[in-house]
Amino acid sequence: ILGGRTDDATSAEVLKTDDTFLVSANGYIGGVQMTLVHNGDFSLNLTDAALHADFVTDGNQTTLIVVMPGSEEIFSYTGDFEINYADAFVEAKG
Repeated sequence: ILGGRTDDATSAEVLKTDDTFLVSANGYIGGVQMTLVHNGDFSLNLTDAALHADFVTDGNQTTLIVVMPGSEEIFSYTGDFEINYADAFVEAKG
């Protein structure tokens, strides 16, 4: 199922453009979880290139998870946001 998978990432960088949030890593990322704080005019569209991607918004806070992202793009968005929490996960070998 994971044939051809590259080595697990040891580092990752994020890039926030005017309308896209990207994560670039030096290997495999199993998932990304983030909590964003924003105002009422914020909206996002999660990547379709993932095993699973979903989010929940409560007031001015959105928590999202993207499992096995298949590209660097995690989501596109409109409006402004700040990252309150972010973590990327790799699968531990053993």
